[in-house]
Amino acid sequence: MKAEFDIDFSLALDSKTGRYFVCRDLIEDVSDLLREIRYWRYSAVAVPDGVLRKILVRGMDKEVSWRTKSALFDRFIPRLKSHRPVIFTDPLHVLLYRCKQTDLILCHDMGPVSHPKLYVPRVASLYMKVFSEIEAIRPHLVFISRSSEREYGRLYGTAFSSSCVIYPGMRTEIKPGTSAAVKAIRKPFLLTVGTIGVRKNQKRSVQAFRRSGLKDLDYQYVLTGPPAYGYQDVCDEIGLDDSVNITGYVSDDQLRWLYSNASGFVLPSLLEGFGIPAVEAVLNNLVPLVSKDSVLHEVTGDAAILVDPESVDSISRGMLELANLEGAGKQQRLAQLKLHVAQFSRSFAAQKWRHVLLNLGS
Repeated sequence: MKAEFDIDFSLALDSKTGRYFVCRDLIEDVSDLLREIRYWRYSAVAVPDGVLRKILVRGMDKEVSWRTKSALFDRFIPRLKSHRPVIFTDPLHVLLYRCKQTDLILCHDMGPVSHPKLYVPRVASLYMKVFSEIEAIRPHLVFISRSSEREYGRLYGTAFSSSCVIYPGMRTEIKPGTSAAVKAIRKPFLLTVGTIGVRKNQKRSVQAFRRSGLKDLDYQYVLTGPPAYGYQDVCDEIGLDDSVNITGYVSDDQLRWLYSNASGFVLPSLLEGFGIPAVEAVLNNLVPLVSKDSVLHEVTGDAAILVDPESVDSISRGMLELANLEGAGKQQRLAQLKLHVAQFSRSFAAQKWRHVLLNLGS
C-alpha cells in the first residue's frame, strides 16, 4: 500500500520567505505521496490568494491566539484532525491540530525558544507552547540543519519518535538568468538579503560598513528583504546616510540582478535556521561574509569570510577583506565554496524526503 500523508502548508498564507520556497518545493517533489494540502481549515492544491487568503490569515491568527490563551477553547471548537499522518511545514501550526506520534514536523530553527530576545515576545511565547506540546506528543522531527537538531536536543532531549536532518534544496529561480535592475542601486555595492531586523544583525552591519570607510571608495550597502522585529532600529541607524539603501521585497528578476552585480554578500546573522541566501550568493559567484561557528558557517564552509557577529570591528574588517578580494584568491575561495554547497541540491533533498516518508508509511 502506497504511503499517504496530509500536509499543512499554512505558512504559505503569511509570507514568501525562504521557508516558503523550501516547503513549496517539498510539496512538488513528493506530490504523489500527498492526499490533501491544508491552509488552516481550507484544503486546496494552489495557495489561496486575494480576499480568500486575507480571510484565512485573519481566522488562523485568531484561532492560534485563542488556543494559546486558554485550553478551554479546545472544548468548544475541536482541533483539526486527520487519520493520516500530517506533515507540518511549521511547528506553530501544531496548535491547530490533534497532533499524533505518527505526524512529522519540519523544524526550520529553534530560535524562538533558544534566543527569545531576538523575536517579538508574542512569537517567542507561542513557540514555547508549541514545543512543549511537541515534547509531550513525541512525533517525528526533521531539521534543516545539524545546528537546529543539536539545539533541540539541548533543550528537550530525545523527545521524538525519530529525528533526522534534511538540508533544503536551493531555489533554481535565483540561478543566473534574466534580470531587472533595481532603481537607485549603482556599483560597487555589498549586499545583504533577508528579513530586516534584530535577528539578521543589520544594525551592526550598517555600523561596520560606515566604520570600514568603503563609503569613501564610492561603495553602497544594499539591504534587501521585508521588515521584521527590530526593523525601525535599523532604519534609525541608517538615518540620512545615502550610501545605505533598503530596497524592501524585490522580484526574483531583481534579486538575480542584485546577486549578479554585487561585489560581495554580507550576512553576519545572530541566528539562522539554515541561511538560504548565503548559499544562493555562492551559486551566483559571490563570496559570503557570515557568522563564525554558526549554522551559516555550517552551510557555507570554511572558505567564507568568517566574522564575530557581535563585533562591529570584526564585521568591518570582513567587509574590507570582501571588497578587496580579486583574481586567483577570489576564484579559489569560490571553487571551495561551490564544492561545499553542492550538497544542497533540490534533487538530493527530494530523495531524502522521499526516503523518510516511504519509511514512515511502510
